[in-house]
Amino acid sequence: SSLAGTGLADSIERVIHANYGAVSRYYPEHYPGRVCVVRASQIPTWAGSRFDDRTNGWGGFAADVDVLDIEATHQNILEEPQVHDVAARLQEYLDAAQAAHRKG
Repeated sequence: SSLAGTGLADSIERVIHANYGAVSRYYPEHYPGRVCVVRASQIPTWAGSRFDDRTNGWGGFAADVDVLDIEATHQNILEEPQVHDVAARLQEYLDAAQAAHRKG
């Protein structure tokens, strides 16, 4: 089914153009705090792409970056059973951060 000539196609085109405009005007600032990156440990090999930065680019924007490696691929990290590992690792991370905060 073609979207040509429909209001939906025009709406999608407007959204795409608005997104490109927003991206071209956005300049991220340095974040002085800590961020946590959940990262799939099974690294793909896509032609022209690099995945050697464990922080997935966040190291250039945040003062401190923690990385949680999950035994998964980018495509299945939020599917069963990997999503349970994501949830458990995040809970451990948040519990540790909260305990550290309480200690001051």
